[in-house]
Parts: sequence; structure tokens; C-alpha cells
Amino acid sequence: MAFLKEDQVKLALDALKKYLTEVEAKKKPDLLKDDQFVYLTGEYKTAKPYSSSPKRILLPHGLNEPGAVDVCIFTKNPKAEVKKLFEEKGVKLIIKIIPLTKIGTHFKSFERRKQLAGMYNVFLADSKIFPLLFKKLGKAFLFKRGPPFPVDLSKPNLKSELNAAISATHYRTSKTTALSVRIGKLSMPSEHLLQNCLTVCKYLGKHVPRGWKEIKSLYIKTVTSVSLPIHNSLDVMIPTKMDDEGSLNENQDRIQRKRLRMDI
Repeated sequence: MAFLKEDQVKLALDALKKYLTEVEAKKKPDLLKDDQFVYLTGEYKTAKPYSSSPKRILLPHGLNEPGAVDVCIFTKNPKAEVKKLFEEKGVKLIIKIIPLTKIGTHFKSFERRKQLAGMYNVFLADSKIFPLLFKKLGKAFLFKRGPPFPVDLSKPNLKSELNAAISATHYRTSKTTALSVRIGKLSMPSEHLLQNCLTVCKYLGKHVPRGWKEIKSLYIKTVTSVSLPIHNSLDVMIPTKMDDEGSLNENQDRIQRKRLRMDI
């Protein structure tokens, strides 16, 4: 990929995995966290228009394995009708079906919606009602989980449609210059994370107006880690080691600094 040096991306991923593995090893067993998501974050040169509906990006190595995660779907039609549809299509991936009408009655309070956000690994939504869910679910849910992923329940191969939504990553823009896309989980091999990262970068280069020229900077990080730069219009530094606090150590014996020159 001409606009991104793969060896520098792999260097950042290896450094990130090594650092977080060492940090987790020092914690008590009961304090260990669940598998963390790895993000591709960055900045555009100009703010992008708000997009409420996330765009699906299929990855070489899925974020979730269908059948191995708890899935909840919000639907337009009654539960019995949707359940029958799933049975006819051979869909066995959905753990919980919540019709739109039930959100306002069963999950009316702030606390109940907040609890709902933590009950399942993946949330899907019938694309027919997707725009209505922002108001229905409210800030308690959206702040914690973000919007559910829209799916087309009228697809002939419904099982494939749901599998794709569960395993894919999703991307949407806000009224800012910031971007953030999940590219995998920390438990994945670095090579898998690398391939996912390159796939997302290709998507951005193809679908963002002005393409790669619009990308100002890109970083690799988790929620708890520092951001490791992998692309910038200026010279940037990528660490191969980090100190225990997650900050860059200026000691040359502990940090090997790789200087990049990336043109956009």
C-alpha cells in the first residue's frame, strides 16, 4: 500500500500488544480486563458531515465470531413474527429480539437502558426503524454502546446478512475532523490486525471525499493505551517500548524511535 508503510504499522501493533500484555500481567487475576478492542483513530483535514447510519466494512478477520457472541436485535415487527422469520431462514445467531414498541415500556428508565447496553456483545437493528432508535434508546444507551448496526431483514440470504453485520467493523462520520474505527481485538495475532488495518485504510481512501489526501493523521490504540502514530503529513515518532505509565520514555536505551516521512 503506497500511502502507508506496512512495516511501521506492524511495529506499532507489536509495541502495543507487548506493552499491554506486560501491564495486564502485573495485575491481580480478578482485575484483568476482558479482551480489548484495537482502534484505528486519526484526523481528517476538514470536518465531515454528520452520518447517523454506520457504514459496514468487511474485514479479513472478523471482530466477532457469529455464534460465539450474545446478539440483540431491535425490530419493527412483533417478536413472534421475527422469530418465525429467523426459523424459516435458519438463523440461530440472535439471543434476544426486542420490538420497537417494547423499548418504551420495558426499558423506559435511564437505568434500565444503561443496563441493556451492557447485556449483549452486539446490537443490531432492522434498517426500517434504525432512524427511530436514537430517540428511543436515548443517551443512556448510545453513550455506552453507540448506535446498533443496521441490517436488512428482507435480504434473501438473511443468515449471511446477519453474519456480516456481526463480524464486520463499522464506520461513520460526525461533525468533527476525528475518525475512529475498530480494527480488531488485542488477542488477535499482529498479522491479522495488520490486515484488518490495511483493509480499513483502503476503505477510507476509496470512500472519503478526496481520498487519502484528506487523511491528516492515523494512530493505533486501545481505550486504555497511548496512541501510536502510523501516518502523518509531518515527521512522527513511533515507539517500540513504553514505560509502565503508558507514556513515551525519552531514555534512548529503552526506546527505539523510528522516524517516518509519509507524504499525503
